[in-house]
Amino acid sequence: MCEARELESASASLGLGKFTTFGLFVIPLVAMSSLVYLFTRARPADNSYCFVCHLDYQTEPLAENHRAHGIGCVKCHGPSDAHVEDEAAETAPETMYTRSRINPACQGCHAEPVLPPQCRSAVSAAAGALRLAQDAGTELAEGAGATGVCTDCHGEHRLVERTRKWDKKTGELTWSNGEGMGM
Repeated sequence: MCEARELESASASLGLGKFTTFGLFVIPLVAMSSLVYLFTRARPADNSYCFVCHLDYQTEPLAENHRAHGIGCVKCHGPSDAHVEDEAAETAPETMYTRSRINPACQGCHAEPVLPPQCRSAVSAAAGALRLAQDAGTELAEGAGATGVCTDCHGEHRLVERTRKWDKKTGELTWSNGEGMGM
């Protein structure tokens, strides 16, 4: 155990971050998450139900990367059964994200200590702005902290051509191009 403390101390002084023990080994948490991934590789998620309407997400980088790692649309947006069954496409998905909710949602799986340094500083700035807004009892204004939102760098994850828009907080339909969805 003494050797483990020495290794942990030496590695911490090199800026390698927090550690966990695995048997007799001391492993950086970042490496541990990689080891866990190697031994529990997920099957790609099946988003085919969503791709019936949302074809552009089949090649969208953020959606494709998550799908390949077993994280499907449902993980972030909920099953959205009413949305799927609504042939007029007037029902919003269960979960949508205002700009101020993007980072907290991403951090649900991507914890800050394992983020690369360039992401950590952006996330910290956005989290600080969100905390200030929450302390003041207000919602963070859309566009505030624009440099600190995960999707600014990691795929837009927005529909290129919209036929409907919903209020992301209430799910209320706010705009439609007036065309049916052809179902």
